[in-house]
Amino acid sequence: MVLVINRTSVFSLIFARILYSINWFNIASIFYLIALDFKQDISMLGLITSSFLIGIGIFQIPAGILAAKYGPRKIAIYGILITSSAVFLSGLSTDLFHMIVLRFIVGLGMACFFGPSVILISKYLGKGSEGLGVGLLNSAHALGGIIGIFGWIILAEV
Repeated sequence: MVLVINRTSVFSLIFARILYSINWFNIASIFYLIALDFKQDISMLGLITSSFLIGIGIFQIPAGILAAKYGPRKIAIYGILITSSAVFLSGLSTDLFHMIVLRFIVGLGMACFFGPSVILISKYLGKGSEGLGVGLLNSAHALGGIIGIFGWIILAEV
């Protein structure tokens, strides 16, 4: 039996996970515009993507340690704030170096959100509902991915 302890918190986590996923996938749909603006080739796009994935990879474990020490809620909130700020600044970036650094920071922020969000949704849904919680987060990730890829193609064309 699923016991939803705090509906607002569950919906907030799902919404944050959708935003997280939008910010993960949106850049891929506008790679061609970035390449044109920065007058670069495809290898530049690989650097941007790699820096993002390196940021996530390096900070997953430290983020988990921070969540254990300071609480998953606090670290998840900081993660979303870091990610959102870096994504916003990415839109203002005028050179390749800044874009690479900012995408690394986006990855860092996402690493700080993912693990703690799994802990939190499991806690908010109640004991024995861990599978449901992870399923909801993964569904939100898929929805955000669709919005990020297709939504940004439409926005870029406007």
